[in-house]
Amino acid sequence: MIIVNGHMPTYTSFPNGELNVSMDASAIEEAIESQKLEVTWRFKDNNDFIKLGILISYLESFKKLDTVFIYFNILYLPYERMDRPEIGSHNSFSLSVVNNMLHALGGAIIYKIIEPHSDTIFYINDSYDGGKYFDDDGKCFSQSIYPSVQKTKELLSGFSSGNRHNLLVFPDKGALARYKKFNFYNCDIVVGHKTRDLNTHKITDIYVTNLQDERVDDLSKYDQAIIIDDLVSYGGTFTRLGKLLKDDGVPKVILVVCHAEDSIFKGYLLTNSSPIDCVWATETMTNLTSKALYNKKLNVYSFLI
Repeated sequence: MIIVNGHMPTYTSFPNGELNVSMDASAIEEAIESQKLEVTWRFKDNNDFIKLGILISYLESFKKLDTVFIYFNILYLPYERMDRPEIGSHNSFSLSVVNNMLHALGGAIIYKIIEPHSDTIFYINDSYDGGKYFDDDGKCFSQSIYPSVQKTKELLSGFSSGNRHNLLVFPDKGALARYKKFNFYNCDIVVGHKTRDLNTHKITDIYVTNLQDERVDDLSKYDQAIIIDDLVSYGGTFTRLGKLLKDDGVPKVILVVCHAEDSIFKGYLLTNSSPIDCVWATETMTNLTSKALYNKKLNVYSFLI
């Protein structure tokens, strides 16, 4: 899905399959008048990259748009989990390829990335500071937004009962690195750790530690635990973690994520017997609202770009 100032471009194909793009003239006139062109992109498939390139080239053909900044909202940046070369493997460093493609779009583009997987996610060779990425001249050209943090803080606010508290759970060290820069109040924090069988790749052990890296096994003083992460697929790790938290004494476990794949409906996570009592997710990757009507555990939340 690609939207420009609230309008969807029209893509047509030539007889040999090559794409052509056109737009409602009112969208172009609106951009010229407001001096702002806003593109919102929700990744559908790899064809989107050529569609984006053709779209930007088409928009730049309007001379009156020469001085208009393009604000590019990326709801989910594809290949963002392949954000580094893996030592000892032959996996491709796919994120660097995506970065090069987006660089090649040209134009005066200011990017806004929703819930990036890591600080290295965008323009890897440029500098980063507190959610903003800068070019060599020190000009901000990209900003990150974390809907899951906003939702988690909302769930944490005002919730306490005597000496009982909220427990905030980072499911792994990656999540700790992603969210430790945010100030979470009215909660204690633990970090998940898991070990896998190298032959079967199945999780053989899972436990949590405090921020001093001390293992914690008694969590009975907490009313609820909130697990926060950027993305959920089938949810196997979250269900294992949820079971651990309940076995250790937490009566209610909530999962808050930003990105949710369609595979969330194919795993154990949203079933009645799942240890996760409630899942909060956005529609950055797929439409969830209609499906959530038939699943009591799934809650869809929105956010401001």
